[in-house]
Amino acid sequence: MRHFFFDLREGARMHTDRDGTDCDSFGTAVDAARRFLGELARDHVPDEGYHTDVMIRDAATGEIVFTATLTMASARLGASPLSTRRS
Repeated sequence: MRHFFFDLREGARMHTDRDGTDCDSFGTAVDAARRFLGELARDHVPDEGYHTDVMIRDAATGEIVFTATLTMASARLGASPLSTRRS
């Protein structure tokens, strides 16, 4: 087992993981970070868009060993088809 910290940066806010998580391997830690970003994209993205980074730190060295970024932007384009339809 290896111990990793999963730090999160949301825009200008930084959330430092102080507890960490035991993972079977580096690959397991990477999978967890990717799953987290997928869940975030599905459940948490506001209308104006979103940018966040997950950084995995190795507890043994304190070094960042992996980073993953989620950036989503959204914008309404033109009028809604339902509002312009005539009966």
